[in-house]
Amino acid sequence: MQLTAFIRWVLHGQTIPHWVRPRYRRIWYPTSESHRRRNLIWTTSRHVDTETRHEAMRQRQDERKRQREEQERRAEQQRQAEAEARRQEEERQREAQRQEQERQRQIRAAGEAARWAEQRRQWEIEAEQARQRREAEERRRQEQARAAEEQRLRQEREEELAAGRWWTGLSSVQIGQLRDAVAEPLWGREATGVEFDPLGVTVDSAYGIAIYVRRRLHGVLRPSPASLGRLPPVVPVYVRNAREAHELVSTGNIDPARVVHFDLPDHEQMSLM
Repeated sequence: MQLTAFIRWVLHGQTIPHWVRPRYRRIWYPTSESHRRRNLIWTTSRHVDTETRHEAMRQRQDERKRQREEQERRAEQQRQAEAEARRQEEERQREAQRQEQERQRQIRAAGEAARWAEQRRQWEIEAEQARQRREAEERRRQEQARAAEEQRLRQEREEELAAGRWWTGLSSVQIGQLRDAVAEPLWGREATGVEFDPLGVTVDSAYGIAIYVRRRLHGVLRPSPASLGRLPPVVPVYVRNAREAHELVSTGNIDPARVVHFDLPDHEQMSLM
């Protein structure tokens, strides 16, 4: 450009000095030391107006961008706040649910502990009742055993006394007569000897004398009426006469068919006393 033309533009006001705005590119120019940026330039009014409008537009754009970014920032903050609120609410609900579950667990545990305690109490009651029943049953059993033993001893004494009365006054001769009366028909029928228990009168033979044929029990000689329950089953019994047979049968403890009697008179017993 011609210097004269530039001076003419300046003189006629066609160019004016203008500070370069910060966002516009500055012109570098050489100096004696280095390069510097030019902050002041000559330009036209129209350019200044255009630049001003452009700057205003840029500011509006920047403002809208700032507002948009601010809105986005606030929206993001709102989203984050809402997300945090949801997280806290979810955490609160989870904590409330956990606490409720723990409370329910404690209730169940307390209920279970109470049931177990009640069950143990019932078991202890039942065990105590069972122990008392066992002790009562043991006492009853012991009492029954003692009573049975006393009854047995009493019965043995009574049977022994009754047997003593049953055999009292009967002489050895009379006993020998009864033995002969039993042995003679057996010898004729069995063709063998008859043996009488060498122990004589024994408890096992109902306070009578056991009779053996071929070493096997054949019968019992004159058992005591009070001890017929001790007799071995089935075997016959032998007595002196009908009176003694009636005395045995009248007890109801022996089948009359098992009783064999002879005709040895009572007065012989009296005459031998």
